[in-house]
Amino acid sequence: MITHRLFPACLSVLTLALVGCVDKPVPAVDDTGSDADTDADSDTDTDADSDADTDTDTDTDSDTDTGVNPLNLLANPGFEDGWTDWLIYPSGLTNFAVVNTGDTLYNSTDTFTADQGGSSLKLYGQYTGGANETPFYQQFAAIGGQVYTFSGNAWMHNADPIAAADTTAYLSIKYFNDSYQYLGSSDSSVITNTSAVDVWAALSVTGTVPEGATKAQASIEYWQCVGDTSGACYNGGSVYFDDMLFTLDSSPDTGDTADTGDTGDTSDTGTASMLSNGGFEEGGLGTWSIYPSGLTNYGISATGEGIYGSSTGATFAAAEGTYGLKVYGQFTGTQSETPIFQSFAATGGETHTFSGKAFMAAEDAITGTTYATIALKYFDSSYNYYGTDEAAHIDSASAVDAWTDLTVTGTVPAGATIMQASIEYWHCFGDTSFSCYTGGSVYFDDLVLE
Repeated sequence: MITHRLFPACLSVLTLALVGCVDKPVPAVDDTGSDADTDADSDTDTDADSDADTDTDTDTDSDTDTGVNPLNLLANPGFEDGWTDWLIYPSGLTNFAVVNTGDTLYNSTDTFTADQGGSSLKLYGQYTGGANETPFYQQFAAIGGQVYTFSGNAWMHNADPIAAADTTAYLSIKYFNDSYQYLGSSDSSVITNTSAVDVWAALSVTGTVPEGATKAQASIEYWQCVGDTSGACYNGGSVYFDDMLFTLDSSPDTGDTADTGDTGDTSDTGTASMLSNGGFEEGGLGTWSIYPSGLTNYGISATGEGIYGSSTGATFAAAEGTYGLKVYGQFTGTQSETPIFQSFAATGGETHTFSGKAFMAAEDAITGTTYATIALKYFDSSYNYYGTDEAAHIDSASAVDAWTDLTVTGTVPAGATIMQASIEYWHCFGDTSFSCYTGGSVYFDDLVLE
């Protein structure tokens, strides 16, 4: 592992417990006849209590191979980093807030206490006069047959609860195809005007991705004035959310192709990328983060877009789909790192593979000591740095005008609880002269984390 600088994110982990089944012993027959009958009874008792039966029970109960903790796929699940990594639709909506422990609550002198950590999300209505939906969500690549669970806790204050039965809040897993055609949703129980106040209520929903869906959204939903078309509905109330968890419970592979001898079914891998927006087909970073957050030395490039500096009219072509990510230097005059990443909960000993494709155009190629790569970075919950595993570098000696496959496999070190899958661009690596301005851009596409 190598040492680079860190960048923060926050995640939580839920622990699963597995319970085995114990076989009941077969009762002995009560013979009252001969010694032979007595021996038979003894044999029957011995068989029922045998070590072989006990061993079978022990094997059933152990289940150590499958008793793993699920990964929380959400970034910033407790809103400790504000609303970073979450999306709202339409993007201009402002009827939400991140509220901190100690903040004074609306319409009251009471102060707020988060369920976990120090912050929570507050949602309320848009006050348009009619029915309106406020979805606050993160999006993930999906395939039909995957099973996801979305859970979290919700709270209402006694001075500002939901006021009428036509306003609700809940958790939803929504399904779409590549064209964003809506293919349905799986919804939790709802928070309504009859729900308890001043207590955190647990919400959970498990859903199976329908065939044809390629995207799953873990969405916190607030519906104001459901079904009202009067244009005069302004029912109020706020709901707070915290401690969100979104897990991939299972993939569609059930192993049945092994029974039929079909070895050509690639779905038998049973794996799906942990990344959301791994091909940048959302037309933006989506759930990818950049550190520091104010950096602007990147762009989402579409197929057909011109290559910077080209004198021949060369254009970009994505490796998959329509879009790719373009990264270049910060031009500070000295060494600078541009990390674009997603964060995940992790446990020491886990092994993950991060792969993707990188492209460098001949007319805008890297020069000098600058390089780009993909990497797995490891931290504990206090963001103490535990090291990095890097793929091969794209540098001044790398092939141009062709997509290059990059892959890195790493094992999470003991003590690390956070793993970051990071696209890395190191400008003027190793230079401290403050006079280094070497150029070059690198494009990334088709990123997968397993």
